[in-house]
Amino acid sequence: MLVWVKAEVPNVLLLIAGEGPARKQLEGLTRRLGLAEQVRFIGYLNRDGSLEDFYAAGDAFVFASRTETQGLVLLESKAMGTPVISTAVMGTREVLSDGEGCLIATDEEQEFAAHCIRLLTDRALRDLLSAKAVRYAEQWSAPMMARRMLNLYQQVIESRKPSPVPTVRLNAVPSVRSTESQCQSEPQSEPISEATEIASTRNARRRAMP
Repeated sequence: MLVWVKAEVPNVLLLIAGEGPARKQLEGLTRRLGLAEQVRFIGYLNRDGSLEDFYAAGDAFVFASRTETQGLVLLESKAMGTPVISTAVMGTREVLSDGEGCLIATDEEQEFAAHCIRLLTDRALRDLLSAKAVRYAEQWSAPMMARRMLNLYQQVIESRKPSPVPTVRLNAVPSVRSTESQCQSEPQSEPISEATEIASTRNARRRAMP
């Protein structure tokens, strides 16, 4: 890919950060392709400022991984105002939106090179994507992500609240005990009068006996 970019942008310089077992192989490949003057391997960078300087130094951040699961480096580059040229696979798809601080390419080499040439030769486009990159990265900042998470929790809580129970108004019902008392007390007057009459008759008979 860099061979095609060099043909259109002779003074192109590719900086490769990081360490790993593939470094020696890649250094040998750049020499065989005649790109030793266009490529610099700068090794591991600390997060004490060196990494930020690396992002800010570039006109574009190129990312061609096919297996990235997160894509944090893309947001870091955007936060520094450096436009991104990247594939959109796996995790990178979640943090990229074409034109929002980046140009999305497939893993086809000529297409990727065309995006690089376009961005490196168009200053107005770089400035536009740089401004959009910063605004886009702000949406993924720690305060913004915390706010999104809080809103999500609030929505879940609201969705699980029980529905209010409707109020049912009941009419007054007489007490069962008072009703029974009334039913029992009313017929008592008749049996008591009869018993008194019988007792009076017996007493009268006893007095009449000699």
